[in-house]
Amino acid sequence: MSLIDSTRVERALQRLAALNEDSRPRWGRFTALRMLEHLGNSLEIALGLRQARARVPAFVFPLARLLGGLPLPIPHGLPSTAEFLEPGGRSFAETKAHVEGLLRRFHRDVLGNPLARHTHPLFGPLTRLQWAALQDRHLEHHFGQFGL
Repeated sequence: MSLIDSTRVERALQRLAALNEDSRPRWGRFTALRMLEHLGNSLEIALGLRQARARVPAFVFPLARLLGGLPLPIPHGLPSTAEFLEPGGRSFAETKAHVEGLLRRFHRDVLGNPLARHTHPLFGPLTRLQWAALQDRHLEHHFGQFGL
């Protein structure tokens, strides 16, 4: 599954629309706002709008990509990097609208230029096609975190 598929994007947008500022997580410490900021940061990195520094030696990338490419759920409590956790300084409504716009833009961009590459802190340089699969799993993880 991947965000190259418009039905996956529409489903993600529906789940995003169902999220409220008062929504509580089933696990973890994110508030709904912090989770949206996290998703927005991740999408910005995938689009090349924000830079991420590789956090592992280059020789680890192939193994990380292999493991990251397996169709397994993302484990609960997995630590994230600073680039994915920076607060946005927007209200909940503004952040939600920002994430919606990023999702739509990512879908357009992955269809228009699927081989564009941007660096993931753990997996290294990824094409937009690789990001599309990873982002789909990431959204599944966090929407599931909030029961969506």
